[in-house]
Amino acid sequence: MGCGSSTESSDGHHQRQASLLGGEKEEKGVGSREKHQLISPSLAYCLLQDVPTHSVIFFDARDSDAYERHHIREAVHPWAHKGADEAKFREWLRNVTRLRTVVIYSDASDTASQGSGSSSGVGGLLDWLSSSQARPKEVLIVKGGLQAFSRRFGFCVVRGSKGRGRRKQPSVPLPTPSEIIAPKRSGRGFALYVCGEGVLKNSPQSVRLLRVRTVVNLTQRPCPLDRKPRVVHLSCYDKAELPYDEAARVVRSSQQRNRAVLVYDHSGDVHSAAVVVWFMVEQGTSVSAAMAHVKRKRGSVQFDSYVTSTLTRLEEAVKQGGHGLATRPKMVAPQLQRDAQAQLTQGTVTPAPETAQPPPGSSLQLPPPPPPPSHTQDSTPRAATQAVTRPNGTPPLNHQSSLGTDMSSGAAGLYSKVDDMILRLKSSLPPDEYQECIRTVSRLFTNVLAHATDDKYRSVRMANERFMAAVGRHPTAIELLVLGGFVRNAAAETYQLPQAALLQKLRDINSRLLLHTQG
Repeated sequence: MGCGSSTESSDGHHQRQASLLGGEKEEKGVGSREKHQLISPSLAYCLLQDVPTHSVIFFDARDSDAYERHHIREAVHPWAHKGADEAKFREWLRNVTRLRTVVIYSDASDTASQGSGSSSGVGGLLDWLSSSQARPKEVLIVKGGLQAFSRRFGFCVVRGSKGRGRRKQPSVPLPTPSEIIAPKRSGRGFALYVCGEGVLKNSPQSVRLLRVRTVVNLTQRPCPLDRKPRVVHLSCYDKAELPYDEAARVVRSSQQRNRAVLVYDHSGDVHSAAVVVWFMVEQGTSVSAAMAHVKRKRGSVQFDSYVTSTLTRLEEAVKQGGHGLATRPKMVAPQLQRDAQAQLTQGTVTPAPETAQPPPGSSLQLPPPPPPPSHTQDSTPRAATQAVTRPNGTPPLNHQSSLGTDMSSGAAGLYSKVDDMILRLKSSLPPDEYQECIRTVSRLFTNVLAHATDDKYRSVRMANERFMAAVGRHPTAIELLVLGGFVRNAAAETYQLPQAALLQKLRDINSRLLLHTQG
């Protein structure tokens, strides 16, 4: 797929774009029942990574025997909750699907057009969702059913006691790499994956099972894989010019060799996502379409405004036949670091004293925070988490905090606020207390999301010994609760989450907490 030219027709541009995104276009469902869309097994696999955050729920619409034989991991069998009381079943459907993405699958022959008026199957489940007046975010149906999904992602399928005669798949912990571009053949050929460094540490088997032949490492650390494929190390940290073009060139080489490639950074949401968009734009996809596609496959990605503007200039260069190095834009320091430079220039950030600065040419590291007076609360001042400055007074480019994230603690946005709070906790607590603290907060959020209408899970007593030991005595942990929407009820001596609180915000915060508990 070559680059576009100024004389190329729009039809040719769209053909190349459709070729690159082949198999990922969603199809609208029809009929009077619950609105739905058909999705590829690849997108279903990507959405499976979000199940632990309670933003997605998978429904297996087959009968109980088929479900017991094998099913997609984390999938719920809705018919197990259907008893004689239909009103309770409808209430259960409303509760578990509220504002969540619902993914439904069955056998390959079972489609939404079948089963109307039935008590089972895809069509029957759609009818039940409609009659229960459920309010899901969206309803998606896996094209080809479990068979098509298993052919590509068998390691995400659980086989029960009735399937002992079949070859068991290895146990691979979630999350696994997100498949941004799926192979045209069944699991073979060029494919493009993205993940964070923690995924390679926790789920190295997934890289082999996805047949990845080349890994692009955008961190400043060695690749953690024991059985390494070909690794290309292009660090995006402490660089005045980010190597997005070089990384995209490696991806392009894998495409020409018809091999799968994986790109990763610390979180999998910033540099790696930008490299993928860079590659797609070079192939003729528009910036807006590429970003929308990447965010659909990996909802947590973030695109800085400066990165977006540079990608837009790349798109213009491609349209003008600008594959030459002389005409392609350079990706220099992201806007987040330019904002930090502006703050420094205006005097809002005080440079560190000369004695605290590293000598010229040395690698920059975040200085260890001063030891807190005790481990009873996270009392480390915020200033202790600020990055050191360069000898010439400029802040470090793409400075990497000890959290292993790609965003600086001062960046705007919900994730950055959560990262800042977690950094303060990590700097002031022993490792075991720190882990127990964020895990307890995550459990509180998870229980609320799993039981959205049950007030019992929306309240925690201040006098609860376990809560006080893990969370209540740490002010920053209480800030996390408040950020999620919890309010203090002094009269009842509880922290409560009002029914009007936004559950999506709670999901977003919890997804960040889960990321750090895995690190």
